[in-house]
Amino acid sequence: PVSIVYLSTLDVAPGIAESADAVRDAVALTETLPLAILRAASGDVGDAHVTFVTRGAQRVGDADAATSPEQAPLWGWMRGFSLEHPLCAGAVLDLDPAMSVQAAAEALVGEITHRQAEDQIAFRRGLRLAARLTPRAAPVATPLTLREDGAYLVTGGTGGLGIRVAEWLAAHGAGEIVLISRSGVQPDPDDPRHVALAGISERGTAVHVVRADVSNETQMRSIFARFGNQWAPLRGVVHAAVQMSSASIADVSPAALESMRAGKVHAARVLDRITTDQPLDFFVMFSSTTSLLGVHGLAHYAAANQYLDAFASYRRAQGRTALSVAWGTWDLMRVASSDEQATIARGGMQQLASDAALELLGRLINADDTFAVVADTDWSTLVPLYEARRMRPLIHALAAQRARSRDTRVASPKSGVAAPSTMASLRAARPEARLPSLQQLVRREVATVLGYANDAGIPLDFGFFELGLDSLMSVELKRRLETAVEKALPSTLTFNYPNVAALAAFLMTELFASPESPMVRPPVAVAPVDTRRDDQLSDDEIKARLLARLDALR
Repeated sequence: PVSIVYLSTLDVAPGIAESADAVRDAVALTETLPLAILRAASGDVGDAHVTFVTRGAQRVGDADAATSPEQAPLWGWMRGFSLEHPLCAGAVLDLDPAMSVQAAAEALVGEITHRQAEDQIAFRRGLRLAARLTPRAAPVATPLTLREDGAYLVTGGTGGLGIRVAEWLAAHGAGEIVLISRSGVQPDPDDPRHVALAGISERGTAVHVVRADVSNETQMRSIFARFGNQWAPLRGVVHAAVQMSSASIADVSPAALESMRAGKVHAARVLDRITTDQPLDFFVMFSSTTSLLGVHGLAHYAAANQYLDAFASYRRAQGRTALSVAWGTWDLMRVASSDEQATIARGGMQQLASDAALELLGRLINADDTFAVVADTDWSTLVPLYEARRMRPLIHALAAQRARSRDTRVASPKSGVAAPSTMASLRAARPEARLPSLQQLVRREVATVLGYANDAGIPLDFGFFELGLDSLMSVELKRRLETAVEKALPSTLTFNYPNVAALAAFLMTELFASPESPMVRPPVAVAPVDTRRDDQLSDDEIKARLLARLDALR
């Protein structure tokens, strides 16, 4: 394939884009040009492999903050692209800002010429670090107490989420709450939002609804001038504005891109500039798990939220409070249709109860955290879904514990079943009949998942995804096969074994591998062993040996 390595993002200066020219350059280098490359790589160019390179765009532990949040959107773009076009997506690499040009070049050449499964890498302090999402305990539950003599600002304030946040702030003692919204709330007694706001006021908290565009700095400076004068001093900010639209990378429109930038990225810059000298107790930004995981059709959303995640790290490094929370879906997030919500749930992402989500938010604020992921996720379902077309090292290990438990459960003998199980029938069959039986099993289950009347249209050597299998179907096929063979199977099952013949052969190996079963694995030609040391080889021979080792590891 054609290898495309995008380095132009390195021309985006560290820090936050302040001037109109800096913003324009950042948009061009982290959105316009990368988007054109991704579209070409998945279309006109054909067989292409894209790698994005940034410098200081990622937070790596507490010691290494993100220094270039303007470059961070590329990580969101690649995470979305890797789902929409998994065979074209390469890696995204974040260079150490302290690296020399020579060291950076050597690191890049090493990554580009020796491809591995790792697709999200950062270089820091001489180390090559791979990204992993790992579980962590929630911070200790301590009461969150807000100031009766303070005011709190919520962007996206009149949506269902914003209203719920306002109620939560009031319940914890906020004296005044200012809700910023482009649409406002009409004084309609039948509007649930109007009723909720009235309830907050009756509790003793003053609520002010202000119509404004949070990305418009002139409007926002006029509003902020009221804090400490017309209103109480500002003590906290919750940037919860949501600009949601769904479109593939190939189809996302300029209007959707601009709307997403304005509501998330431009708004964060404006809020940061205006509050630079204000002693805030917290500055919270609502991000999304999409920024880390990617979602088909939401790459532009992932890019905008990835900016918020990096921006929180940058702002914290400047000595100011900041917290970005990558939320999963809430029970109040109604931006998706009921069918889309059902699809999300089937994929392993359950809706968070708003009370539980906000209780955790209070813990994170009290703990003075900078970034956290909060989601109700069944990883044993979600990981296989994401790995249907390629391995996802970021989350691969999260399903392992559930997989081991499931392996134990399905392998337990069943009682009171009259008909023999699939495995019992396979064990009783003659060795030479097992592989055809497994092929028949796989064909039958594929046909069932695809909704075919029978398995007559399922060839042995035709790709599952060419037949119409999608990621959710792939997870269902894996589950059905696990039940049939009473064994946990890898989440990358249909990616590694993409047709009936390959999958049945894999199952044969897993279930019946033994010295007495020579037909399980195809014969392998054994080459003479080269016993020379590396210092006795030419450069070309060393390169060939290294590549052979890498291929073996794959």
